[in-house]
Amino acid sequence: MKYIKLYEQAEPEHRVIRRPDGSVESEQWWLDDTRHREDGPAWIGYRKDGSVVLEAWYLDGNVHREDGPAQIGYRKDGSVSEEWWKLNGRRHREDGPALIRYNPDGSIKSEEWWLDEVRIAEITNQGEFEAWKYLKSVGLI
Repeated sequence: MKYIKLYEQAEPEHRVIRRPDGSVESEQWWLDDTRHREDGPAWIGYRKDGSVVLEAWYLDGNVHREDGPAQIGYRKDGSVSEEWWKLNGRRHREDGPALIRYNPDGSIKSEEWWLDEVRIAEITNQGEFEAWKYLKSVGLI
């Protein structure tokens, strides 16, 4: 039996969530009761001082982005603290680490390599990652 929606929104609804003091806590985009936005992050969280703490891209309710990190965390000074690559809500990146944490000076603090929600713990750089993908593709691991 095919499920038929009786109501569909044409465009995502933009919602602004405010704290009791009136400051913006988050901006959210929703489509048919799920977080969804195709042209930017569907959730932006703010600190009380108005600075951005987190941006998250969603597609059909899942954290998802194909052209960059799906979640970006920020420090109070606006510098990036961490980046997560996710597809359909799963940690995944084929061309680099799926999680990068940064020091306050912008240098890389740590990296984690993930494919389809499986952490590849022994990988520490792109060359090792490419070798691991090849060995997996030919059935040697």
